[in-house]
Amino acid sequence: MKIYLGHATTFDYQKDLYEPLKNSELWMQYKFFLPHEFGTEPINSKDIIASCEIFVAEVSYPSTGLGIELAWASTAACKMLCLVKENTKPSSSIRMITSNIIQYVDRGSLINKLSLWLDSIKG
Repeated sequence: MKIYLGHATTFDYQKDLYEPLKNSELWMQYKFFLPHEFGTEPINSKDIIASCEIFVAEVSYPSTGLGIELAWASTAACKMLCLVKENTKPSSSIRMITSNIIQYVDRGSLINKLSLWLDSIKG
């Protein structure tokens, strides 16, 4: 399964999101697309999202670009999951796009909860 991992760029996503994912078994089990793995230059994410089965969004931090990507994922009929870090307040609009919203405490719980969710949607 191809998974797009959307997120804001206003936090240390390399350390808090990409590193834990790359160090987990999920990295070997799924094909993840990390939009800012090699820098923050804009990419044509609309076409990439359309080619993915799953869109996972870390929505703890406000981001106009991520909001646009969420809309594209919804239009592309991707299965969607939003991850929210404990003690943050994501936009209430997220609930209009998906009811799949999971709260996590730290990097370890993020990976564990993502793994459980992915296991639950396997066909």
